[in-house]
Amino acid sequence: MLYEGTGPSGTLFLVEGMTDNRNRAAAEIRKIFEKHNGNMGGSGTAAWAFDRLGVITLEKSQVSEDQLMEAALEAGAEDYRDEGDVWAVYTPPHDVDKVSAAFEAAKLPMQSSKAAFVPKNKKTVSERDAEVCLNLVEALDDHDDVQNVFSDFDISEEDLAKLVSAGSIPPTSAR
Repeated sequence: MLYEGTGPSGTLFLVEGMTDNRNRAAAEIRKIFEKHNGNMGGSGTAAWAFDRLGVITLEKSQVSEDQLMEAALEAGAEDYRDEGDVWAVYTPPHDVDKVSAAFEAAKLPMQSSKAAFVPKNKKTVSERDAEVCLNLVEALDDHDDVQNVFSDFDISEEDLAKLVSAGSIPPTSAR
C-alpha cells in the first residue's frame, strides 16, 4: 500500500506500508499525520512530485569519482550525484540489481541499493517546520505497518545541528 500526505510548509510525503488490515493502518497513519500538523491525502496528493528510481549509495572515501563514473556508465546507470559523504547512483527501478552486480564485480563497496521514491524538487524547511517534519517522519517510521517513508523536505546542516543541540529532536533523527 502507498499512502500520500502533506506536512508543514507544503512538504509532501509518501509512505510505503504492508498490513493485514488496511482500514486500521489507514486510520492510524491518518492520525499520525494529523498529530504532526499534516494531512493524509488521496491518491495523487504527493506521488506527482516523486520519481520511482533505483538508488545505490557508495561511500565517497572508498570510491573515486572516476571509478564510479566508469562502472556506472558500463552498468547502464542513468545518473550519479555527490550527496556529501556518499555517492548516489540513480537507475531505472528494475535495473538496481544489474547495476549493483556490476559494482560488486568492479569491487566497489556499496552502502545500500534499493528502489525508492526520489523527490523531483526539494523544499527547504527550517526552525519549527523542520522539527515538525523530522518528528512526522520518525512517527511514521515507528509505525509497525510502515516499511519506508519518503519526503521532499531538506534541512540545512546548521538547522539540523541546532535542533539536536536544543534537544528538540533526538540525534538518531538527524541521520
